[in-house]
Amino acid sequence: MQYHYVAENEDDAADFFVLAKENLLDIDAWQKAMPPSETVFQLTDSHWHPLAHHAHKGNYIRISSNGREMVYQVAAITYDDYPDINTEVLSLTAIANDPDNNEQDTATLPSFIFSITRHSRKVTVAYKSINMDASTHLPADEVMDHILKAILNFAEQQMG
Repeated sequence: MQYHYVAENEDDAADFFVLAKENLLDIDAWQKAMPPSETVFQLTDSHWHPLAHHAHKGNYIRISSNGREMVYQVAAITYDDYPDINTEVLSLTAIANDPDNNEQDTATLPSFIFSITRHSRKVTVAYKSINMDASTHLPADEVMDHILKAILNFAEQQMG
Protein backbone atom coordinates (compact mmCIF):
# COMPACT_ATOMS: atom_id res chain seq x y z
CA MET A 1 0.00 0.00 0.00
CA GLN A 2 1.20 3.48 -0.76
CA TYR A 3 0.18 7.12 -0.90
CA HIS A 4 1.60 10.10 -2.77
CA TYR A 5 2.06 13.80 -2.25
CA VAL A 6 3.02 16.09 -5.12
CA ALA A 7 4.59 19.39 -4.13
CA GLU A 8 4.49 22.63 -6.08
CA ASN A 9 8.26 22.58 -6.52
CA GLU A 10 11.30 20.45 -5.70
CA ASP A 11 12.28 22.51 -2.64
CA ASP A 12 8.83 21.98 -1.10
CA ALA A 13 9.08 18.26 -1.91
CA ALA A 14 12.47 18.09 -0.16
CA ASP A 15 11.01 19.85 2.90
CA PHE A 16 7.99 17.53 2.87
CA PHE A 17 10.30 14.50 2.67
CA VAL A 18 12.18 15.67 5.77
CA LEU A 19 8.94 16.13 7.71
CA ALA A 20 7.54 12.76 6.60
CA LYS A 21 10.85 11.13 7.55
CA GLU A 22 10.69 12.62 11.04
CA ASN A 23 7.09 11.43 11.45
CA LEU A 24 8.01 7.92 10.30
CA LEU A 25 10.80 7.62 12.87
CA ASP A 26 8.64 9.10 15.67
CA ILE A 27 6.72 6.11 17.04
CA ASP A 28 4.83 8.49 19.36
CA ALA A 29 3.39 10.10 16.21
CA TRP A 30 2.09 6.67 15.19
CA GLN A 31 0.35 6.45 18.55
CA LYS A 32 -1.13 9.93 18.21
CA ALA A 33 -2.59 8.88 14.85
CA MET A 34 -4.59 6.02 16.39
CA PRO A 35 -8.04 6.44 17.92
CA PRO A 36 -8.03 5.97 21.72
CA SER A 37 -8.30 2.37 22.94
CA GLU A 38 -7.29 0.85 19.61
CA THR A 39 -3.82 -0.30 18.63
CA VAL A 40 -1.02 0.91 20.92
CA PHE A 41 2.53 1.52 19.67
CA GLN A 42 5.48 2.00 22.02
CA LEU A 43 9.20 2.34 21.32
CA THR A 44 11.29 0.49 23.93
CA ASP A 45 14.75 -0.81 24.65
CA SER A 46 15.52 -4.52 25.06
CA HIS A 47 14.35 -4.37 28.70
CA TRP A 48 10.95 -2.97 27.64
CA HIS A 49 11.71 0.48 29.09
CA PRO A 50 9.95 3.17 27.05
CA LEU A 51 12.20 5.38 24.94
CA ALA A 52 11.57 9.05 24.27
CA HIS A 53 13.46 9.48 21.01
CA HIS A 54 13.07 8.60 17.36
CA ALA A 55 13.48 4.96 16.35
CA HIS A 56 17.04 3.68 16.01
CA LYS A 57 18.36 0.37 14.75
CA GLY A 58 18.12 -2.15 17.61
CA ASN A 59 15.15 -0.49 19.35
CA TYR A 60 11.91 -2.40 19.76
CA ILE A 61 8.39 -1.45 18.71
CA ARG A 62 5.73 -3.00 20.95
CA ILE A 63 2.33 -3.24 19.33
CA SER A 64 -0.76 -4.11 21.38
CA SER A 65 -4.31 -4.54 20.15
CA ASN A 66 -7.37 -6.38 21.45
CA GLY A 67 -5.40 -8.18 24.18
CA ARG A 68 -2.67 -9.34 21.78
CA GLU A 69 0.88 -8.07 21.64
CA MET A 70 3.78 -8.40 19.23
CA VAL A 71 7.26 -7.00 19.47
CA TYR A 72 9.35 -6.00 16.48
CA GLN A 73 13.00 -5.07 16.49
CA VAL A 74 14.07 -2.23 14.24
CA ALA A 75 16.47 -4.18 12.03
CA ALA A 76 17.47 -1.36 9.72
CA ILE A 77 16.94 2.29 8.99
CA THR A 78 18.49 3.18 5.68
CA TYR A 79 18.80 6.42 3.76
CA ASP A 80 19.92 6.61 0.14
CA ASP A 81 20.36 9.71 -1.95
CA TYR A 82 20.56 9.61 -5.75
CA PRO A 83 21.28 13.20 -6.82
CA ASP A 84 21.78 12.24 -10.47
CA ILE A 85 18.09 11.26 -10.67
CA ASN A 86 16.86 13.71 -8.00
CA THR A 87 15.67 10.94 -5.67
CA GLU A 88 16.09 10.10 -2.00
CA VAL A 89 14.70 7.18 0.01
CA LEU A 90 14.36 6.40 3.71
CA SER A 91 13.21 2.96 4.86
CA LEU A 92 12.55 1.37 8.23
CA THR A 93 12.57 -2.42 8.45
CA ALA A 94 11.22 -4.12 11.57
CA ILE A 95 11.32 -7.88 12.24
CA ALA A 96 9.25 -9.77 14.82
CA ASN A 97 11.62 -10.67 17.59
CA ASP A 98 11.91 -12.57 20.83
CA PRO A 99 14.97 -10.98 22.49
CA ASP A 100 15.48 -14.16 24.53
CA ASN A 101 15.87 -16.30 21.40
CA ASN A 102 18.89 -15.47 19.25
CA GLU A 103 18.52 -18.64 17.15
CA GLN A 104 15.61 -17.40 15.02
CA ASP A 105 15.80 -17.49 11.23
CA THR A 106 14.78 -13.89 10.50
CA ALA A 107 13.90 -14.69 6.86
CA THR A 108 10.75 -16.52 7.96
CA LEU A 109 9.66 -14.13 10.73
CA PRO A 110 6.85 -11.62 10.29
CA SER A 111 8.25 -8.23 9.35
CA PHE A 112 7.29 -4.93 7.81
CA ILE A 113 8.94 -2.18 5.83
CA PHE A 114 7.97 1.47 5.71
CA SER A 115 9.56 3.62 3.04
CA ILE A 116 9.44 7.24 2.01
CA THR A 117 10.68 8.13 -1.45
CA ARG A 118 11.10 11.58 -2.95
CA HIS A 119 11.54 11.76 -6.70
CA SER A 120 11.62 15.32 -7.93
CA ARG A 121 8.29 16.85 -6.73
CA LYS A 122 6.60 13.56 -5.78
CA VAL A 123 6.84 12.01 -2.29
CA THR A 124 5.58 8.45 -1.80
CA VAL A 125 5.03 6.72 1.54
CA ALA A 126 4.66 2.95 1.36
CA TYR A 127 4.15 -0.05 3.64
CA LYS A 128 4.79 -3.73 2.97
CA SER A 129 4.18 -6.64 5.32
CA ILE A 130 6.18 -9.85 4.94
CA ASN A 131 5.28 -13.31 6.32
CA MET A 132 2.26 -11.88 8.13
CA ASP A 133 -0.92 -13.77 8.85
CA ALA A 134 -3.66 -11.26 9.64
CA SER A 135 -5.35 -13.69 12.05
CA THR A 136 -2.30 -14.06 14.28
CA HIS A 137 0.09 -11.18 13.66
CA LEU A 138 0.00 -7.52 14.51
CA PRO A 139 -0.17 -4.93 13.12
CA ALA A 140 -3.12 -5.37 10.81
CA ASP A 141 -2.72 -3.87 7.35
CA GLU A 142 -5.60 -1.46 7.97
CA VAL A 143 -3.79 -0.12 11.04
CA MET A 144 -0.63 0.48 9.05
CA ASP A 145 -2.69 2.06 6.27
CA HIS A 146 -3.95 4.50 8.93
CA ILE A 147 -0.32 5.21 9.95
CA LEU A 148 0.72 5.88 6.33
CA LYS A 149 -2.08 8.39 5.92
CA ALA A 150 -1.15 10.01 9.25
CA ILE A 151 2.51 10.39 8.21
CA LEU A 152 1.35 12.31 5.14
CA ASN A 153 -1.28 14.32 7.01
CA PHE A 154 1.14 15.34 9.77
CA ALA A 155 3.69 16.47 7.20
CA GLU A 156 1.04 18.45 5.30
CA GLN A 157 -0.04 20.18 8.53
CA GLN A 158 3.59 20.97 9.39
CA MET A 159 4.15 22.46 5.93
CA GLY A 160 1.38 24.92 6.82
